[in-house]
Amino acid sequence: MDLRVLGQLLEYLEGVSDERIVVDACPSGEGVLRRYESVGAMDVCSYYGAEVVDLNTDVHIPVKRELKLLRHIRVPRTILKADLLVNLALMKTSELAGVSLGLRNLLDILPGSSSYYSERMDEAICDALRIRRPDLSLIDGMVAVEKGRPRRMNLVLASTDPVALDVVGCKVMGINPGMVEYLVKAGFYNLGETLLQKIDVVGERIEKVRERFMYQTFCESE
Repeated sequence: MDLRVLGQLLEYLEGVSDERIVVDACPSGEGVLRRYESVGAMDVCSYYGAEVVDLNTDVHIPVKRELKLLRHIRVPRTILKADLLVNLALMKTSELAGVSLGLRNLLDILPGSSSYYSERMDEAICDALRIRRPDLSLIDGMVAVEKGRPRRMNLVLASTDPVALDVVGCKVMGINPGMVEYLVKAGFYNLGETLLQKIDVVGERIEKVRERFMYQTFCESE
């Protein structure tokens, strides 16, 4: 996470909401508060008066939705009660999903580690989107991560359609979104736009900022 992106987001939200809460989860078992202290994120949150909540220790509430995979699911209360949910994800490749962008980040609202859903990750991601769809999604591509190594891109992507955002994010990374299973499934369920020709891209043209990332063999680049 680039702390400049977090700071700019919190500054923008000062004029939108009186209460700002930053939520996160650490699947490794490390506490969010400790990790935020170590990387300086806690200072940024404190400066803008934002509370930090660890989703692993938050109160979890049962939810009733028409879901494809998940049953008897409990979701952090902070996520469910939020009037406005902003999803801030890091641009990176992933061993489990091939690519990790905004939709992959939504697995943090589900109990347990993301590896728990590895065999049906596409369905789990779609269910997470059904449970609480972000009002705004951002991808921090200032310094992306490619197979664990930093890769400077100097980009920030944003959209109110989290599916369309991931499609554009894939194209920026030189990845064919049609080979990313959770995007294919999200399009099949009409959870967002997956056809690039129907997505209105503003700002820099994709072709101007595109880089080719190395990622998992079950995803194929164009």
